[in-house]
Amino acid sequence: MKTMKTKFLIVAALILLSLTTIFAQQKKETIKPKEAVKVGDTAPDFTLTDQDGNQTKLSAAVKDSKVVLVFYRGYW
Repeated sequence: MKTMKTKFLIVAALILLSLTTIFAQQKKETIKPKEAVKVGDTAPDFTLTDQDGNQTKLSAAVKDSKVVLVFYRGYW
């Protein structure tokens, strides 16, 4: 009886590990080095949502003033 439970747990763990690996690979986003923006390059136009939920387009923001982009992870 113990060996049956042990085999079941091993199979369940392997299935869970396989599914985790598959989902992790699907979520992975990579930027190829030739596509990355380098120092001195002009940034491509994009739209971001600010902390208040308002959308701002880069091309509109640079018309009015200089722009500084700050990227941070998580919440403050």
